[in-house]
Amino acid sequence: MDGDYFYNYQSKVHNPANSDLTRMANVANSRNMVFVPVISPDKNAGGDGITWWEEQDRNGDWFREYANWFINATGTDRNNIWTIGYSGGAEFETFRTRCRPPNIMA
Repeated sequence: MDGDYFYNYQSKVHNPANSDLTRMANVANSRNMVFVPVISPDKNAGGDGITWWEEQDRNGDWFREYANWFINATGTDRNNIWTIGYSGGAEFETFRTRCRPPNIMA
């Protein structure tokens, strides 16, 4: 989950050729893992920009729904899910995917 930004060009996840994303994907691939960058559902760049942490409850519901869809669609073992976030994405990951039920991770 990316940090906060005002414009798509400021976000790594909106630029799949970004060298940071490429390196993270290569590390995941070397460990036989799948790397899935997820774009915040926030569309309002006003205020603090596009964030994960504003509207945390709504974004948390959206993320859990997406994660469950992805897990079911791909047959991914939910016992082997890793999440990472940067800046506001890390804050969201900490407070909404790990601490609040329903926890998508086993």
